[in-house]
Amino acid sequence: MKKVFIICILSLVNSLCGFGQKELPVVKHNYFVGGIISFNIKATDIDHDNITVSNRLTTFELSPDLGYFIFNRLALGFQINSLFTIQKYLIDGSSYRANSFLITPLIRYYIYQGFFAETGLGYGVKKTSDDKWNIYRGKVNLGYSIFLNERTALEPIVSLVKTKENTLGNNNYKLSYLELNFSLGLQSYF
Repeated sequence: MKKVFIICILSLVNSLCGFGQKELPVVKHNYFVGGIISFNIKATDIDHDNITVSNRLTTFELSPDLGYFIFNRLALGFQINSLFTIQKYLIDGSSYRANSFLITPLIRYYIYQGFFAETGLGYGVKKTSDDKWNIYRGKVNLGYSIFLNERTALEPIVSLVKTKENTLGNNNYKLSYLELNFSLGLQSYF
């Protein structure tokens, strides 16, 4: 099912290749500024003292970014990830909210026309009412810049994200998950 969905998304993006495309502003010494917005739901397992607890997480992410093209088509930048999560335990129905903040250095390379690959490794913290967590997050993105005019692009993005979290303090919780995310970005180039 995931393969069929990915093929459909890539086919749609491929059909839009010519839409609004002129000479792309992805040249040396240019900047891009913008961000992404995403929403996802995932099921996870938490291991604590040899006991596994299953739960469901609903996450909303807002992530502004800034980049600088050091060469034609190659940019370095960073992203500030803000995540708002509601976690529901399937055992007893209890839930809690968490706010996360990460800083992610990133590398973006435009492969062909508006198609780009992007990768980043981030570190941050998550705060809940009970605990504080360290977060480590690596991601690989594939996207396409659909230029609405000469300087503004709408960017559908497919991301593979690996996240590891561990509590600080006396509790010894560890959480690890792998996600396939679909998000939408908006960038301005200057």
